[in-house]
Amino acid sequence: MDFLVDQIQGKAVTDNFVYDRCPLDVIAYTMWANGKDIEGFTDEFVEKQITMSRESLRSIDIIFMTRFNEKFGVVDNGTRDTNVEFIKEMDNIFYTLYMQYMTQADADVFYPKGDSPCVILLPDNPQQRIELIAEYVTPEGGMYGDEESILNPNNLDDLEALVRMQKAELDREEKEKELFKQFGLNPGDTERFSF
Repeated sequence: MDFLVDQIQGKAVTDNFVYDRCPLDVIAYTMWANGKDIEGFTDEFVEKQITMSRESLRSIDIIFMTRFNEKFGVVDNGTRDTNVEFIKEMDNIFYTLYMQYMTQADADVFYPKGDSPCVILLPDNPQQRIELIAEYVTPEGGMYGDEESILNPNNLDDLEALVRMQKAELDREEKEKELFKQFGLNPGDTERFSF
């Protein structure tokens, strides 16, 4: 957490940076460790980490979030964890943090009230991810100005399309979960079936 916060605070407001991880990641892993009763990850420690993370998020404009999709498999690149059960547990925590943003962002628990970064859930398809990110970030790495932004009232059609796309992705995921449950399948069985 200290490293990530120092990275963020060491940049000028006018600087454009992309980070692979942000303090919200630390919160997810800290909550996981607390839930597993790992020594040192007390409730008090978690609360301090959440406070640090929440305040540092004021300096971030956008968080692009992805979900784990087992059908793409897990690649051992020497850095990332390859334990699928652990990855799924973490994915659920990250998704819970995302849903808290979507449904209760003003609750001031994980996100700073009134100064929260936008949290965007990206689709699985790489090209769709690029296209969605391009709606927010200029080719130079800056943010689109108010007149160009998808959030501009003149661009409501684009914003509505984005919301529909995110809702369709969430609906698809829920339908897939229901089908797996209905037929007693495991998510790893997707290689044999297409939906």
